[in-house]
Amino acid sequence: MLGFYSSASSHVNSAKAIREALAEAMDESSRPARLVIMHSTMGHDLSQLIEGAHEICPDAEVVGCTGSGAIGRDWVSEAVRSLAIMVITGEAPSRVSV
Repeated sequence: MLGFYSSASSHVNSAKAIREALAEAMDESSRPARLVIMHSTMGHDLSQLIEGAHEICPDAEVVGCTGSGAIGRDWVSEAVRSLAIMVITGEAPSRVSV
């Protein structure tokens, strides 16, 4: 079964922002992340975000994009540095042919 967790950070330090967001999102899950989706404003250092995600979730695929704002759970920001993430855990159900 798949699990979906989200979080956001307005920390201006990119390395700290990804750690903060992942710690909050993963706090709800006991399973390792399979996929980390990041939505970041252009002010963040993408290499630091990616490196931080790989350090915390070494087996996860990491994808994302940048833009002029980030939307999280009960949170919207157009600040220079904002980050929203979604983490997916578990295994996708196998397809059944009929």
